[in-house]
Formats: sequence, structure tokens, C-alpha cells
Amino acid sequence: MKVLDKIKSLFSDDFYRSILQLLTGTTFAKFFPFLFALGLVRIYSPDQFGQFVLELTIASILSIIATAQYENAIIIAEDDDSSRNLFAFGIKLTTIINGMFFLIGLVVIQFHFAKSINFLHLLMIILYSHFFSVQQIFQSKLTRQKSYRKKARIEVFRSVVTGAGQFLFFLFPEDGLLAGAVLGQVIPVLFYAFRGEFETPKMIWNQPILKNKDAIRYINFPKYSLPGELLNFVSSQLPVLVFKPLFGGTILGYYSFSHRYISIPIQLISKSVSGVLVEKASTLRDRKPELRSMVLGLFKKQFLLGIVVFSILGLWGKELFSIAFGKEWEEAGLMAQYISPWLFAVLLGSPLSAMTTAFERQKFSMVFNSLFLAFRVVAIFLGFYLSHSVYFTVALYSFTGFVFFCYLTFYSLRLADVRAKDCLFFILKTSLIVLVPLFLVKIWL
Repeated sequence: MKVLDKIKSLFSDDFYRSILQLLTGTTFAKFFPFLFALGLVRIYSPDQFGQFVLELTIASILSIIATAQYENAIIIAEDDDSSRNLFAFGIKLTTIINGMFFLIGLVVIQFHFAKSINFLHLLMIILYSHFFSVQQIFQSKLTRQKSYRKKARIEVFRSVVTGAGQFLFFLFPEDGLLAGAVLGQVIPVLFYAFRGEFETPKMIWNQPILKNKDAIRYINFPKYSLPGELLNFVSSQLPVLVFKPLFGGTILGYYSFSHRYISIPIQLISKSVSGVLVEKASTLRDRKPELRSMVLGLFKKQFLLGIVVFSILGLWGKELFSIAFGKEWEEAGLMAQYISPWLFAVLLGSPLSAMTTAFERQKFSMVFNSLFLAFRVVAIFLGFYLSHSVYFTVALYSFTGFVFFCYLTFYSLRLADVRAKDCLFFILKTSLIVLVPLFLVKIWL
């Protein structure tokens, strides 16, 4: 009876109802990449997956720069007029910056500085960057409006179009994965633009770039959040950038495949929770008891979910990948076991880090991510030079991520006035209840 009462209370609470609303649609959306992956692994090789994730990483880095993190300012803007102006400003800014990236890319290709990227791939990278940036800005507008169902529908739309596109272009194996991903960004934006969901082109065009009062008010986002987010993304994608020269394209394919598809539930929960939490926390900044209760309850639910899922993955990742994707992808499952502690910590820390946005702690984020990147670079190259083993390197990289994300989790909790001792007993008790039986099953099997 107590369990039923707790479930009912979740649905009656506005905060959790908003999360569940977004989570339901996003779960449905993230189900499609996994479903499509069951077929894609049979028509694309590990090398092709590795090249795709490398190019996707480049496009994602460009998109972070292109928005200058002003999409976060749209959510916490002081009034609706400022939010609308920031939305129009963001669209114009990302158009200009991605246009500049395209021109720079043409110069790079002309002088043969990038051997693995041709004109077609450059065009697709820029298109992905631009339309992904626009989607991020649009989704921030929807968060501001509390239109969580529409956000969820966009995620489903994007996932279906991406997967279908990657199957559609399978006859072009060198281009098909990236082409499908681009299609998944372009079509939803065009669909909602034609429906009149964006500001008028005139309003977007008339936004001043250099002397925009709303952009100046939230200058800390490009000043601190942009380098912080960029450093965070680069550090999380560091293996994608360096594994090919260190260990070869096939190893990169195994790692990027395991990381990409295990990250699906993390992205799903992180997007759903942080999208609601940043808006809710910004309104409760001066009501600490209410904020503390909400954030502590959220942390406990995340920990309980994460420790079950990632303990199973850490113990049986190789077997699970072999069953789901075939014997060829066993190595990816083994890598999944090594990175599961880090991804468990990400599941806890990434959603709660919305507190740093709500409290405008952009400077902390920049310093944190600078140190994080430095330690991860050391972890990868130390792992490589000490052992030349990809598994030892991945384990060291994962351990570094685990430590830093644990710190980020407790820092975010402290912003909400949650004390460490409020969490530690729960962590210890839950860990013993979950881990001991699973380890016994592992030994007996």
C-alpha cells in the first residue's frame, strides 16, 4: 500500500509530473535509436561507426560554440520579452557562426589539412551543427513555456527520422550514418518553422549582435558556461578524438558504439530532469527548505535507479551486448563494463548540475571542466604509455570520470542546502542491498 501511495504522490506533485511527462516521451524517443541499432550493426562496420561518431563529435563541438550557451539564458530570463529577444538573438548568432565555420572548413579542405573529411562531409557537419543548435534554442523556449509534451514529441520525431534516414542511406555506407543524423536535425526544425513556432524572420534579422542588451545582461553564459560546456564535452568525447591514432579505427568503433548506446538512458533522464529542474530551482532560490526537500528526494530516486541498472551492466555487459547485437560486438560490451561506474556517476551528477545554471555558477562550471579535461588527458595518455592496453586506459579514464562526477553531484546538492550526511546513510544502505545479491549471482553463475 505504501508503494502505491508513493506512486500516486509522484503523479500529484507538479515537479515530478512535469519530469514524468517529459520522461515518457523522451523514453519513447530513445527507444528508437536502440531499436534501429539492432539493425544498423548488421549493415555498418565498427570502422564506419567510429568515423561517424568522430564527425558527430566535431559537429557537436561546433554547435556548442555556435549558441554561446545563450539557450540557458532563455529559460531563466527575468521576463518574457527578454526571453523572446534572446531566442531571436540565438537563432541569428548560430546562423552567423555556423556560416563562418563553413567558410573556414572550405579553406581547410582546399589546403588538404583534413584528409578524412571531404566537401560533402563538411557540408553535413555544418548542417548538423546549425540545425542541432536551433533545436537546442527552440527546446529552451519550450522549457520556459513548460511545454514538456511538445519537447517530448520533438525528441520522438528526431529519433524516428534519424534512424529511418540511416537505414535509407545504407547503400552509401561511408556517408549513410551521418546523412541520417543530419536528416534527423533538419526535418523537425523545418516542420516547426513552417508551423509558425519560431519568431518572425524580421525579428531575428533585426536583433543586434554586438550591442544586444539582453545578451549583455547574460554575458556570463558565453564568458564562463561556453568554455565550461566545451571543456566538458571534449573531455567526455576525448576517447573518440584520440583512440583512432592510439588503438585503431576498429577499437574506436567498439568504444564509441558502447558509449553512444549506453548513454541513451542517461541522456533520457538527464534531459528530462534538468529541463524541469533548472526552471523549478530558479523559482525556489529563496525558499531553501522547499528546494532542499525536492532535490534530496530527486537524488535518492536517481541513485536507486542507477545503481541497479549500472551494476547489472558492469557485471554482465559483455554477455548483454553479445545477445543484443551479436558476437562481433562482444568487445563493445566489455568496454561497457569498464565505463559503467563513470556513467552511473554521470546519471547522478549531470541532471543535478542544472543547479549551477539556476544559481548562475558559470565560473565554477568552467573551472571544474578545465580541471576535469586536464585529468582525463593525463588518464588516457598515462594508461596508454603504462600498458598499451585499451582496457586499462578506458578503466583509468572511467575512474577519473567517476570521481569528478561524484564531486559535481555533492556540489550541486550543497547548492540546494542538502548536507552530505543526509545522503551517505541512504547510499550505503542501498548499495549493500543491491550489490551483495548481484555479486553472489555473478559468483554462482
